[in-house]
Amino acid sequence: MKRILTAATIVLTTLASTAFAMNPTDEEAALIYRYAPLADVHMLSDAQYSKLIAIINSNDSESSKRIRAALVTQSTDGLYWN
Repeated sequence: MKRILTAATIVLTTLASTAFAMNPTDEEAALIYRYAPLADVHMLSDAQYSKLIAIINSNDSESSKRIRAALVTQSTDGLYWN
């Protein structure tokens, strides 16, 4: 019985967390467009969104941020330049 309840709790938690996927605010979308103007912000995966925000908030040069942001939005196999 405990296993069933534990499994149900895990499933419900997973479903609830995917229902509240990260949706960028207007300010975050503007920042992403600044560094990756061709990005479709609302179609980004959570991993891409998190990576873009980390890149934008990094201490790298502006050109490095733009290159890295473009690579993240164009990536289909999860390979990123770090």
